[in-house]
Amino acid sequence: MWSLACMIFELVTGDYLFDPKKGKTYKKNDDHLALISELIGEPKDMKWLKSNDAFEDFYTAKGKLKRIKSLKLWSIYDVLTEKYRIKPSEAEPLSKFLMRMLKWNPKDRAKARDLLNDPWLKMAPNLDTHMSREHKREWKILNGMEISVSSSSECESEEEEEEAMSNEENNLGFA
Repeated sequence: MWSLACMIFELVTGDYLFDPKKGKTYKKNDDHLALISELIGEPKDMKWLKSNDAFEDFYTAKGKLKRIKSLKLWSIYDVLTEKYRIKPSEAEPLSKFLMRMLKWNPKDRAKARDLLNDPWLKMAPNLDTHMSREHKREWKILNGMEISVSSSSECESEEEEEEAMSNEENNLGFA
């Protein structure tokens, strides 16, 4: 389930959910644990945490990371809305869906059958997407479509360029 949440996040944002780096005073695995703690909170179940083979390598007896002391909590909802500019109405159900899978203890994670009825999976698709002029132009180039206006210098005015782009949009089915 953990991997599924990470893959869904990557599909939605185009970025890894966790992209740990090695630092001067800590290893890549230390950073990975810190990134997880910042996103979903530090592990609370000390019995489960201490049962892990690598507990003593990364954690103090009180369950705090040994080599990374300062954590900056940033919820998955805030990551989606602040970093990726996803609308709150879309980020809220997505973050709730992902958080059902992102639990330290695998026993606490939602089961696949329980996720099937999650509201995020039942959301109607929002096809009301706005594509900027630059993105439309890039999309057309990538899809081998001709662009009647190759640069703004060929137009006598911005209004002429807007009209040309609007005509192209209507021909492509863009709103």
